[in-house]
Amino acid sequence: MDYHAVDSDEQLVLGAREQLLRAGFTSSTAAGGGGLSGSGELGTHFNVTLQTADVLAMASGSPAGGAAYDLLVASGFADLFPPQRLAVLLPRLAPGAIAYMPITFDGVTRFEPASAGAGSVPSDDQAATTYHEHLEAQGQHLKPVELMAALDASGATKLACGSSPWRLPAGSRLHPYLVDFVASGAAPALWAAGWDAAA
Repeated sequence: MDYHAVDSDEQLVLGAREQLLRAGFTSSTAAGGGGLSGSGELGTHFNVTLQTADVLAMASGSPAGGAAYDLLVASGFADLFPPQRLAVLLPRLAPGAIAYMPITFDGVTRFEPASAGAGSVPSDDQAATTYHEHLEAQGQHLKPVELMAALDASGATKLACGSSPWRLPAGSRLHPYLVDFVASGAAPALWAAGWDAAA
């Protein structure tokens, strides 16, 4: 089984390679120019090619070796680009191939219990709205319905689509990281608007 992993962050690609080597994979030219080979728990053999590149720029060329891909996995990816740009990846796939794109953010963030704010302290709703505006200003697309329309127009057939809400209680290990992530996007704009974003 052949895998071709692409990311624009070289450090992520190097980190993935190190993890695969620790898992018992070995360097192999058969995996494609500095790739890796190894076996899974069920004995399935894998060839893995790790590449630092812009996957959307790659979409304009022909697949490596003239072969099309049978599966596209794009986790936390589909909302980062205009839907029409993402749709250009589909011609890289073989007929009948599957595109799996989980964790596509639809622009809904809520804090529970929600704070109404007071004085110069913004409400949680205001903080969430400002955070979403920041994401959109960075080029993120928060309307999955537009993505589905673009994929439909490209000839894709929807097999499944549904919500997958993330609920992180205050005691969760991920909770402080998510709060920091939201704050880093919202705080500058809240301060600029006169709110006390540190409260």
